[in-house]
Amino acid sequence: MKKLLIILSTFSLSASTFSFTVSCSNEKDFRGGTVKLNEISNLKLNIGYVKANTPSLIAITFASKNSGILPKGTTANDFYVTDITDSSALLYGKESSKIFDSKKQYAVNIVFEIKNESLDVPIDYDQLNVGIWNQNSQGFYYSNNSEAEYYDSTKNLSGEALKNELYTISHKNFVTLSYDTAKEALVQTDLIVKDGETFIYGFYDGQLYKPKWEGGQSNDTWNREHIWPQSKFDKSTSRGDLHNLRACNVKTNAVRGNRYFKDSLTSTEKNTIVSSDAYFPGKDFKGDVSRALMYMAIQYKDLNLTNNESLIKPTNAKYMGVLDILLKWHKEDPVDAFEMQRNEIIYKHYQKNRNPFIDHPEYAHLIWENKTISDLLE
Repeated sequence: MKKLLIILSTFSLSASTFSFTVSCSNEKDFRGGTVKLNEISNLKLNIGYVKANTPSLIAITFASKNSGILPKGTTANDFYVTDITDSSALLYGKESSKIFDSKKQYAVNIVFEIKNESLDVPIDYDQLNVGIWNQNSQGFYYSNNSEAEYYDSTKNLSGEALKNELYTISHKNFVTLSYDTAKEALVQTDLIVKDGETFIYGFYDGQLYKPKWEGGQSNDTWNREHIWPQSKFDKSTSRGDLHNLRACNVKTNAVRGNRYFKDSLTSTEKNTIVSSDAYFPGKDFKGDVSRALMYMAIQYKDLNLTNNESLIKPTNAKYMGVLDILLKWHKEDPVDAFEMQRNEIIYKHYQKNRNPFIDHPEYAHLIWENKTISDLLE
């Protein structure tokens, strides 16, 4: 029985409380987490809370539509919490409550037991950060980011001030990649493992492709998709930015072209052309698209997101959108494990910068909707 340790991020208990949920529906792909429920036994879903300096409960339960495989409501205790101030200290595994020290940091860990080798995880990563999420009354989820110090200077900022500070943070150690280097990097950032084999995870269509770059116009190969089209930015500075690049089927890439993004009236599931100017990326990729475009609007000061389609349509215009639709997609298709892991690889191994809207989804609303943290947490 293969086991995969999933670290549900680190957290500090100096604040009040948090709650978190990790969910999976039948045949639903976590893109870096699990593939199909019928290939998994004992999937642990973590639902609980922690309050500083008081006995605090962390409960882990099964939750599945397929009760024959994962009995709904069954309590699981295959988890443990570690004190990362002292990495050798195992706080507890099967206890129901524990008094936590507010001066320390902890990591929640869950064990997935897999029936075979067909679990999708990024290559060379057997510890997958899938996040701890807070949910406000609006139904929006916020991550407790393990890279918290990266964003220290953003505290209490919103609007243009937050946007400018994120620009400063992102450029502090930013490494500009050549277009060829970015091609090589995509083999690592967009890679998954399926039945013991490695594949490239295709953007927009979700299909699996051989990692080897083959070129040409075959349905079986991939190339580099610029989510913010090349025609709409300065290629000399941003062409190889991995946060804007995804591996994509050659023909799918050509069909999308440099269209901007809108909802489709005919399809809410699959990627499709909306009009001669617009494209729908598919329900499983629309959030990824929105966060990539938001990143570009932060990283490059000459790029802007707008609702004005007349500004977007000119081929070389440095506008993308539609902004209100992107904000809606950002909420409807929240950050997933594949995005998180990809963000981590780019930060640690290539560009030394992060996509802030993956780490802090709330930043989108603080910048483009003139919200404050108090507004979002009401």
